[in-house]
Amino acid sequence: MDARLARWICSTFLVGVLFPSQPLMCQTTIKDCLSPVTPGNRDLLLISNERDYRLARDYWQCTNEFHSHEEAHNFGFSWGSLVYGKELKFGSNFTDSQRDTWKKTHCEQDKLRLSESQQNIVYQLKQNPGVIRLAERCLELSSTSLRLDLQQVDDCSFTLALSHHSPNPQNERLRLTAPPSIAGAQCAGLPSTSAAARNQDLTAGAIWNCRRTARNAVVATFNTNYGSASRSLAPLPEKPPPPPGAVYEDRWFDTSSTGQLLSASCSVTAAIDYKKPECWGGQAPPLGLAGLGPACGTCSSPAATKIYDVRYGCSGPGCGWSFHRRPESGYAPDLENLSDNQIRWYRRWTGDPTFETYTLFYREQRRTCVTNCDHDAQYEAWLKAKGATCPPN
Repeated sequence: MDARLARWICSTFLVGVLFPSQPLMCQTTIKDCLSPVTPGNRDLLLISNERDYRLARDYWQCTNEFHSHEEAHNFGFSWGSLVYGKELKFGSNFTDSQRDTWKKTHCEQDKLRLSESQQNIVYQLKQNPGVIRLAERCLELSSTSLRLDLQQVDDCSFTLALSHHSPNPQNERLRLTAPPSIAGAQCAGLPSTSAAARNQDLTAGAIWNCRRTARNAVVATFNTNYGSASRSLAPLPEKPPPPPGAVYEDRWFDTSSTGQLLSASCSVTAAIDYKKPECWGGQAPPLGLAGLGPACGTCSSPAATKIYDVRYGCSGPGCGWSFHRRPESGYAPDLENLSDNQIRWYRRWTGDPTFETYTLFYREQRRTCVTNCDHDAQYEAWLKAKGATCPPN
């Protein structure tokens, strides 16, 4: 095997998570496999030989209850390794009878007498499941020459690494005997179905970048002249739909975005020309009555707004000489609605000038979110959900 590839495979798949700074060359025994990462690490120093580890491993199975193969795999046992006497396979379960029969044979009291070193291994397995994951891989290395490793990059992507370890470099070169079978994914650069491609020399090892094509389980199988090897990925959960978009409506508001009442004011002084025809309904005022007739003017709120209330105010000594056009209405404001945002005021003055104001209270229309207003945050969470960006089923 090419040394660079060997370092990548061992450091990535064996200790890349627990000990990323320690390179690991593929060795032939579990002790040799672990030795590069044991300095200063008591967890791994305890596993001195394969026999000790296997006995401790059996004890650990005796004192735990795995119901599915995936439970055992998630704890650290490799696919294909034996748990309760059964080879771990994706999607399989342990029956009560399988588990009980194995425990009856292997977990009798006289068979559970462990040495101090073996008891220490059991203790470490309880404290740090990562140890069992590393030891299982080393055990696999020490007993298997053909390796197919699968390393997830993210929920949608992964790499496959095919390698063969042989103590005799003169042995037959590694080659495929059938096209690779990759269910549920596509891998770039895989050998084609042609005989020439299948006869490609893979002794130095090969790595392929792959991506799911569906959300169901991924099963990769390689048949070679040194046997077959398979790896699996669990299916992704059902893809959730993206969150619904925010819904907006145009609504009327009588306050600003800061909560202030919306208003506009018009100031009027009594020194006004009384002879405006619009103040007399479009007719010229009668001669001699100009001083007694009405004055008028307009007042507006901003465009596209709606006036809903008008308040009249007067200040100064002349307020007592300012009247509604109809005498019976006294000092009340005299108003006419011209449009949603404009009024005309009328006033009849019979004395000194006054200072008067018309304050218009209005509503404005604003586009406002009414539903799913946290859509952006929901969408970000959806993107981060497991497998959200992977292909659908």
